[in-house]
Amino acid sequence: MYKLITVREAGDDIGVDFDMEIDDGKIQHFQVSSEAIEDLVKAPQKLHGAELIDAFHRVGSRVCEVAARKDGLPSNARALLKTSDF
Repeated sequence: MYKLITVREAGDDIGVDFDMEIDDGKIQHFQVSSEAIEDLVKAPQKLHGAELIDAFHRVGSRVCEVAARKDGLPSNARALLKTSDF
């Protein structure tokens, strides 16, 4: 089981940073690329700022499921999720 904790723009429209609490209470840090989010929501053009965050929330459960499978990294590392992960 996992719990989404924080979501924020990664800067320069490169993606979204988010943190999740994994089963054992450990906090894991992730970044999902803007390209992956755009592909998941089938965006007709590049998303920016609040649009990117809104799109993340539309597909957040799927992103979190994929992120949870990447668990096992050191908790201070940020795991990158890209289009090929989906």
